[in-house]
Amino acid sequence: MKKNKKILLSIAFGIVILSICIFSNMVTVFADSNYQDEEAGKENSWRYEDGVLNVKESASSSKRMMRSANQNAAIARGIDVSEHNGKIDWEKVKSSGIDFAIIRCGYGMDLPKQDDKYWQYNVTECERLGIPYGVYIYSYADSTDRAASEADHVLRLLKGHTPSYPVYYDLEESRLESTNNRALLAKMAKVFCNKVSSVGYPVGIYANLNWWNNYLTDPIFDNSNWDKWVAQYHSSCTYAKDFHLWQYTSKGSVNGISGRVDMNYEYGKKPKPQISSMKNGSVILTWPKVSGAIKYAIAMKTDDGYQTYTLDCNENKYAISGLENGKTYYFLVQAYINNKWTPFTSNDLVECFFIESPNVTVPTVGDGSVTLSWDKVEGATKYAIAEYIDEGYKTYTLDCKETKYTIEDLANNYTHKFLVQANVGGKWSLCSTDLLISATPKGRVKPAPQVTASGNTVSLKWDKVPGATKYAIAQKTTNGYKTYTLNCTKLNYKISGLDVGKRYQFLVQAYINGKWSKFSDADLVDIMITDSTSPKVKVEATGDGSVTLSWDKVEGATKYAIAEYIDGGYKTYTLDCKETKYTIEDLANNYTHKFLVQANVGGKWSLCSTDLLVSVRL
Repeated sequence: MKKNKKILLSIAFGIVILSICIFSNMVTVFADSNYQDEEAGKENSWRYEDGVLNVKESASSSKRMMRSANQNAAIARGIDVSEHNGKIDWEKVKSSGIDFAIIRCGYGMDLPKQDDKYWQYNVTECERLGIPYGVYIYSYADSTDRAASEADHVLRLLKGHTPSYPVYYDLEESRLESTNNRALLAKMAKVFCNKVSSVGYPVGIYANLNWWNNYLTDPIFDNSNWDKWVAQYHSSCTYAKDFHLWQYTSKGSVNGISGRVDMNYEYGKKPKPQISSMKNGSVILTWPKVSGAIKYAIAMKTDDGYQTYTLDCNENKYAISGLENGKTYYFLVQAYINNKWTPFTSNDLVECFFIESPNVTVPTVGDGSVTLSWDKVEGATKYAIAEYIDEGYKTYTLDCKETKYTIEDLANNYTHKFLVQANVGGKWSLCSTDLLISATPKGRVKPAPQVTASGNTVSLKWDKVPGATKYAIAQKTTNGYKTYTLNCTKLNYKISGLDVGKRYQFLVQAYINGKWSKFSDADLVDIMITDSTSPKVKVEATGDGSVTLSWDKVEGATKYAIAEYIDGGYKTYTLDCKETKYTIEDLANNYTHKFLVQANVGGKWSLCSTDLLVSVRL
């Protein structure tokens, strides 16, 4: 019976252990479920199932689509490829009449194992053969941090390469296919596109028609600097807004590629002008360069039709003068592509209510301050002053009645950019980065703390550092730094519980413009923690070979001891001084002497430490 009981216990124990292991594995699988597909390179979207192309597009319909696809307005025909297409004979591709290629560089976060296996080969061949190309990355991101990593992934692989087409962010992973994720998709796209474009690469977004119409609806996707690449397997692309590339089939056939390949048409983008300046009766129109355009036309709509300024603008910028303050104008820009001007409607007009932008003079800078001055704008009743920070504006006032304004508490040794707007007839003048005025205040950039001690507590205090929003306090130790706080918003801080007889070094840093102030050992302040009975001693040479020591009376002290520190030891002069002054004579001249004064309170002597020595040279 006992034996059977042992067997049953062993079985039960094994079941428990097995259950724990299974549960543990289940937890692991659940925790990593969002990443397993990415690590395996298994796309799941409207076109893929577990990494396998699964588009419901018959061969016959594909052929009809390729024959009937509306290419009348297209300026080029191209392909997009990845490792799914195997090794490509790019010489045959080029000879087949393909005008461009969009190459997948990888998928997901910045991990070398997630680089596309044929990226290096494909991009090298396109560059060797002179085939214009762009880049795309398949996104698995479900957060802005992962989107940033995907941007890093692209930038790592693009080092040394200069694609002539944009870098496209491929948004199609089914996990995010929900109207609830509209805001997240917009934030991720912004992080990705801003990071890639900041290096100088043009950027764009890839998605199918359903995603463009239902999920990528945030206004940010209409950014004129972002290309749109629309996938719709149909005889025409029915997306209502402007787009650059149309992926019209996944079952194309191109010489040099084994199996089917994605086919695309490129369309000339309409110029989308913006007003970048309003000054001296003139406006400057700017717009992104349009692929394939050899020139631009600029016109103004009038009551009688259109007044043409030029039909031969070779830049993506044009200045128009002779405008009147407080009057509304409507401007149009067209691109000339393949011997045709881009069509236009009234929606393509840019409205301009002309208000003269204030002419700001050279700013005056001070310690943490900038004073802006400007010429009066005719008809202006008030002015607004703002600072351009992180692609947005921090407004200081909307109701300045003067033509001068001082901004204080600014970070020193940092270039600030300001905008001044005038309000005429209830409308503000132009808000544009082209009108920003730069100024760099000079002065303090780090705290200069003072430290005092009372018992086993030290008090640190410092003056405000311009632009600082908080402070950090730390102690330097033999092993590095011990941090007390990273969120001090006052100009003082106390540290208690320190050891008597020990010397401490402290550091105070300021948090300015998202960064901590730099520091070195020179920024440390140090202090010796003494007991309350240690006299505060002054020493002075009072004659030939003589010094006089003096100190404040220590409460409760009945006597004092005076000694000189010599060769690592002490020479005692007295243990029974009843005064707060003592003169020592017959000392060697041309020599630095070091003295210690101790107080006796309640039969105990105060601290004996070399840190308490006072020095004088005779």
